[in-house]
This record gives sequence, structure tokens and C-alpha cells, in this order.
Amino acid sequence: MDLILAFILSGLLLAFVKRFYSKALGMKKTTKLRLTDKIALTSLWLIFPSRLIAESFTSGAYGTGSFLTGSLGSVLASYLPAQEMAYPFWWLYSLSLGTFFILLPVTRYMHLPAELFLIFMRNSGIRTGDKEGTYSEVEVQSCSSCGLCIDTCQLNFSAGITTIQSAYLMKGIRNNSDIRDIADNCLMCGRCDQICPVGIELTPIRMMQRRKEFADHKYINTFSGYMRNKVPLSPVKEPESQSYSYLPLIETEKADVIYFAGCMTHLTPSVKNSMIKILDASGLNYIFMDEEGGACCGRPLMLAGHDREARELISFNSRLIWKTGARKLVTSCPICYKVFRESYHLDAEIVHHTQFIKSLIDDNRISLRYIRNKVVYHTPCDLGRGSGVYDEPREVLSHVSKLEKSRYEDSNAHCCGGSLGNLSLSSDERMKIARDAAKELIYSKPDILATACPLCKKTFSSATDTRVADISEIVAEALTKPTHQKFILNKAESEKEFMNV
Repeated sequence: MDLILAFILSGLLLAFVKRFYSKALGMKKTTKLRLTDKIALTSLWLIFPSRLIAESFTSGAYGTGSFLTGSLGSVLASYLPAQEMAYPFWWLYSLSLGTFFILLPVTRYMHLPAELFLIFMRNSGIRTGDKEGTYSEVEVQSCSSCGLCIDTCQLNFSAGITTIQSAYLMKGIRNNSDIRDIADNCLMCGRCDQICPVGIELTPIRMMQRRKEFADHKYINTFSGYMRNKVPLSPVKEPESQSYSYLPLIETEKADVIYFAGCMTHLTPSVKNSMIKILDASGLNYIFMDEEGGACCGRPLMLAGHDREARELISFNSRLIWKTGARKLVTSCPICYKVFRESYHLDAEIVHHTQFIKSLIDDNRISLRYIRNKVVYHTPCDLGRGSGVYDEPREVLSHVSKLEKSRYEDSNAHCCGGSLGNLSLSSDERMKIARDAAKELIYSKPDILATACPLCKKTFSSATDTRVADISEIVAEALTKPTHQKFILNKAESEKEFMNV
């Protein structure tokens, strides 16, 4: 028992240091406590020290105890009336324990029992969905408000916005506060998801709050917060006519590969032109799905909480893709890549253009020269943290250039600040975020700041004098094999070649 008590007290000491000397543990910001939180925390801190002193006095009075309570009890009993002193500390221990458990359901410390349920549910294969439910409620209650998400948030350390981080979102949900501004003011970059010690899926929970106006139920606190009930709501009646029924369903050619540029790529034509050059050089039978413009992939609407409209676009695009008979869809935009993988149900394989280019290199479909530039790579949020694509972009860059390391890479990469998930930021705040991120990336003075996202390229181009280029642009410049005219392979050759890509 003494060993367990010593272990708990050492953890309590660390918690005490974190609360009052957080900078000593590398934390710059911590969340503020409500009165009930302070009372519960004081009770929690008193439980084990009072237990230690009570047991020590008891051990000193009766000559019992182990290495900790026995030794301390002998010292205390040598100059204090041990038996008489034991009773007040046992009362203090009991009162502290009782007070803590009475206040537990209405304070942030509900995370202690909630995490046990979260671990069980997670190990059972349950994951956060699109709508609020039991699992997301357990996640909300499991947030310890440790504040790690505050320090890692770029809105905090670049833009000076310190009231919208995930810890405050979780707190607002628990307290039934109005959190619309908190839910909307977020880059949706996923940095907080990566650092959360509990492993809470914070970005999906924030997305749920953005969909609140279309929800068919909500959770409210009753009996001063001791009960939390699910209350049904009148469903929002959706209009019978489709919002995008005016879009023409054009006839498409048959092809092995579809290239979908996406809205942001069309706004960054150098990326689109580079991909056309690479596709032509590969000799594959491909079609440019949105060459003349087309429907958005739907993710920006999802980020704004408009799922119905997003589903209409998904349905429209899915019909076009299905008509081509293609087995592979290539997109240049990580935002499009993520939504095609997660929300479309296609027979075609979905790949980002960096993955596609890597396969072309591996299959000797394109020939590249070494351009001898120092390049640093910025991992886009939706491609890296959002989709888990880290290796292929680096392998492609290493094939044609000298790839430099940066201080913030892969899952720890900074957001460029141009996020479509935040409509609350001013242009000045976005520029602060972009400049800070670019400053870290060009620390080693590279020739090129490379990225794999047209939005990141567009954002960084205004934030640094260093040349910013998409990986497709660098590869297109390194092409040595003459581009071929697009041709159609016969069916047997087409299937054989495609399976090798």
C-alpha cells in the first residue's frame, strides 16, 4: 500500500507543479478553473496527503506501517500525540474524498471515470461518427482540460487568439454554453488531435457542432449538471428541389485514369498545367474531368456544416466518375483527396498526385533529371494529419532534389493559415500565421519551399520571398522524356498497363 501511495503522491506533485508552474513543464497556457473546479481540485489534492499523515500517525501509535508510513509515523510519534492526531486527519481524508466524489459529475474531473469507458469503447472498435452520440459524449467528458491543445494551436501563438481552442470547445459543450463562435473559428488543421494525451478526435467533434442547426437531437444538463439528457428536436425540413440541379450531366469519355484538379488547383493554374504535362509524358489514357470547370468536391460545404448540399455535389460527381469506367482518380488538392476517400463510394482507387507521380517513377513511366536545388517540404494538413500521406511526397522530392529537414515536419507540421475551414479570421491574422509557418520552414535557407497543396502554395507565396512550388511543378521541370500525345490503348493493353501504375 505504501508503494502505491508513494506513486500517487509523486503524480500529485507533478500535477501541483503543472498547475502553478506550468512553464517548468514546457506549457505556456493552461485553462482557468471555475469555483466548483477549484473546490474539487483542492479536495483531490488533500485526499492522499491526508491519508499519508493519518496512516503515519496510526502507524506511530500502534507500531505498524511499512517503509513510508512506518518511518514517517515513528518520526511524528516521537514528538506528537500520535493516537489523538490520527483522528482529525482521518476525518480530513474522509471529507476530502466525499467532497471530491460529490462534485465530480459537475466538474472537469469527470474525465477520470469517463476515460475508463472511452478506453473500453475505443478498444471495441467504436469511432467518432458524423453526429453526436454516446461515444462523442464520452469523449467530451474525457477531456481533462490539460491545455496542451492551447499551446499547439497556431491561432494562439501566431494570431493571439486564445479562447477558441479545443479545451474551451469541450468545456462549452459540457456546460451547454453558446459555442458557435468557438466551433467556427478554427483552422481544422488537426494539430490538437495529434497532441491530445487522451486521443480524443477533436476535429470531428468540432464538425458536429457546426452541423448543430441540422441536428435531430441535442444534449442538455439537468439537475444542476448531475444529469445529461438527450432531447429530440424537430428535424429541419430540407427543400425538395436540389440546390445544384442546374448542373449539366455531361457525357464523358472512357478512360483508365481521371484527373480531378479541384477548385483551388484551377485558381493555381501552374499546378494544373504541370500535372497535364506529367500525365501526357506518362502516356496513360486519361481524361481531365473538370478541365472546363465543374462541380466542387463538396468538402468546403462540409466544413461549413452544410452536409445536404455537399451530398448533392458528391452524388453529381460520382455519376460522372462512374460513367468513365476509370479505375484510378488522381487529384492535386488534399482537400479533394480527403473527401473522395472518406465520403465518396467509388470503385476507382483514389490517389493524390504525389502518390501518382511516385508510381510513375517506380514504373519508369517518366524520366527525371536531378535539379540540384535545396528543397524543404511543407506537409499540408489534409494530406498529412488528415489522410496519413507522408512518405510519397518526400520520396518524389528526394528523387529530383536535395531534400532538407525542417523543425516542424509530418504530423507536427504547421498549417499554412489559408484553411477553408475558418471564415472568421481576418486577412491580417491569416498572414501572421502564414509568415510564422514560412519562417520555420525556410530556417535552413532552401532554394525552394515545396508543398503538395495548391492552397498552401498560394498562401505561402505571399508570406515569403523564397520560391514556393508544388511538387508537380518541380517534377514537370525535371522531366527529360519527351511528352507523348494522349492515346487510347486497346482494352487488353489498357488494363495491363493500368495495373502496373
